[in-house]
Amino acid sequence: MPECRYFTTPIYYASGQAHAGHLYTTTLMQVLKEHNLSLGRQVTTLTGMDEHGEKIAEKATAKGVTPQKFVDQLAEKWSQTWKELGLSFDVFMRTSSAEHKKNVQEIFQYCYDKGDIYFGEHSGRYCVDCEDFLTEKEMDSEQRCLIHGRPTELRTEGNYYFRTTKYREQIREAVKSGRLVRNKRYANELLGLLDALDSELSISRPKTRTQWGIELPFDSDHVSYVWFDALPNYVTGVGGIEKARNEPLWKNATHIIGKDILKFHGVFWPAMLLSLDLPLPQLLIHGWLLQGGEKMSKSKGNAVTIDLLRDTLNKDAFVNGVFRLVNPGEDLEISASLLVERYNADLANGVGNLLSRTLGLAAKAFDGEFPDLSQVKDSGWSEQEATLKDQAEGCVVAVSEALEEAKTADALQSIWRLISTTDKYITENKPWELVRKSGTDAESKQAARRVLGVSCAVVRTVGYLSYPFFPEKMSDLLASVGEDLSDRGSFYERAADFLAATPGRRLSKRSPLFPRLEIVETEDSTSGSAVSPGSSALPAEKAKSNSPKAGKTISFKDFARVSVRVGLVEKVEIVEGSDKLLRLEICLGEDDNLQVFSGIRKWVKPEELAGRKVLVVSNLEPRKMRFGVSEGMVLSTESGDGTVRPVIVDDSLDVGAELA
Repeated sequence: MPECRYFTTPIYYASGQAHAGHLYTTTLMQVLKEHNLSLGRQVTTLTGMDEHGEKIAEKATAKGVTPQKFVDQLAEKWSQTWKELGLSFDVFMRTSSAEHKKNVQEIFQYCYDKGDIYFGEHSGRYCVDCEDFLTEKEMDSEQRCLIHGRPTELRTEGNYYFRTTKYREQIREAVKSGRLVRNKRYANELLGLLDALDSELSISRPKTRTQWGIELPFDSDHVSYVWFDALPNYVTGVGGIEKARNEPLWKNATHIIGKDILKFHGVFWPAMLLSLDLPLPQLLIHGWLLQGGEKMSKSKGNAVTIDLLRDTLNKDAFVNGVFRLVNPGEDLEISASLLVERYNADLANGVGNLLSRTLGLAAKAFDGEFPDLSQVKDSGWSEQEATLKDQAEGCVVAVSEALEEAKTADALQSIWRLISTTDKYITENKPWELVRKSGTDAESKQAARRVLGVSCAVVRTVGYLSYPFFPEKMSDLLASVGEDLSDRGSFYERAADFLAATPGRRLSKRSPLFPRLEIVETEDSTSGSAVSPGSSALPAEKAKSNSPKAGKTISFKDFARVSVRVGLVEKVEIVEGSDKLLRLEICLGEDDNLQVFSGIRKWVKPEELAGRKVLVVSNLEPRKMRFGVSEGMVLSTESGDGTVRPVIVDDSLDVGAELA
């Protein structure tokens, strides 16, 4: 039987819309799911909604609906949001479900029969948002909650309590051994929480306070308190207590949580599990996404909503930005400009440029087929190619090992280093020039096959290794090099076989996987918004111009539609019958060469342009002329005396690179 893994997010509190912090946690679960599937493991994932509690009842009353209707509407919206973002899950847990109610009541009864639950009375300052009594350290001088900024209430209540301190030493040993949490920073924090633990956990609320909860099986006047209701959802997700005890899934459980709920998952939940005679899970704790130096949250009003992210950026920009810069566990300040900068550097220019320099040119040179790499196997590797092959194979190991430890930044940095090495290999070997010469030079043809074959092999490796982060886009990339993705559990194995691609596989042209994004500054915000070429910006996201030439300006939307790229002039000839035109054949590193008619014959001789690199507007609508179709425009300058000269760029610039 294959190994199995069980990954969960917290079930999110049903009090509003999803924001970027929720997306971060849920996407991390998705990345780990895809990684484990690539290793051939069986994976079950859970996310969902925490739907009970006094705060939910308050919000439902304010909206004039029942609590059940309120959470039904939110659960539908959250579930749909994740699906629209390509985030899959096996269980969408709702604590108001009949299945969960049954499980919670069985848990209560088991712990009660064991003597771990008792009735007691408590007085103190209570925060409705926290749904908890607070200590002095958790309030400011005016007795307001430090987390929510809400005034606390003085309450005296008779509730049921769970004997958490009974299991303190067992939890301490689990922390010290690394069984509960591996990150030393959070292990030390947990040990501090255990040292400070001086009271038991309140686990019920009287119905006189709120009726929106699961009724206790041994006292119909009380309902379950939110944490003793919410935390057992993970056990409900595997089918209840008995299945958790007897089936392997629970023994391989990992809870992905933010550091703000460490106490509940690292102290109270392990104590409950020990009372239930169930194994402890592994905790994967991530840091916060920050806005203005503060944790992003709805209560502080600084949360970046999913709708805002969806409208301004795209999922790939978010995923690359938050997982590329730090490993989970560290905090990260995010902004549109930061996410766009990394997206353009890593995806649009990194992966995108690698594709533009390989697949299109290889398909053109070898009749649409993957270049035959048998000569590399037969004749041996050059030193440069051996280094690249070793790095690619080492990258497979590095990415797999990093994701086993959920070190996303380490994994992505290994992939981008491989892409950088390959870009250098392509630049130094200039396959576009080898292809240009290959029609009359057999040696150039062989060299082109070798360089493009090795480069396409790297593209294939990058596709498999990046799949956990960008499954939709990498499916397209791998299909472009003829890969069959039906055997999902062999992705790492395939990636490790650098020369596995057999000759004859069809290479297919693809539109750019990662179109560039740009920032439009707002009138009321310095954070900016991101737009892709040809897209519209956020509402009110217009730059305010103080230029005296404001009347001559164009919108950023118009400018973003223009694609200016570096082109290699492969052929120049005078157009007979015209005293103005030169006909240029220009290679952009992908697709077919562009044919451009340029009215610069008066100022430029053909031999001055041949073999030079110029700037080309590559997405200009083709224009039918008397001498043929012009498919682009060469950018030129005009001096004061009327002299026109094409813009010649440095030879070190990559063919096909886009002007940023």
